[in-house]
Amino acid sequence: MLNEINGFSLFTDVEDKALQAFNRGRVMTNILLDHKKNTAKGGFLSLTYMKQIPVEERQAAIDAFMAEMAKEGFILKKEAVIGGE
Repeated sequence: MLNEINGFSLFTDVEDKALQAFNRGRVMTNILLDHKKNTAKGGFLSLTYMKQIPVEERQAAIDAFMAEMAKEGFILKKEAVIGGE
């Protein structure tokens, strides 16, 4: 299993699942914030990152991502975020 994608850690070595989900959600948030002017690139990197998270762990990361984006002042619709397919 990969521990990083495009230089972004997947935190596979973190045993605390809540902390792991938070870290992953924060990474996805940071990716989008770092690419505000190029939303296509930010979206692509964030989606690529999310797809590397195991399906059974993905929803927790998405929930953390949505919470972190809300803290940054963004309002996301849950159906707009790709889930555990």
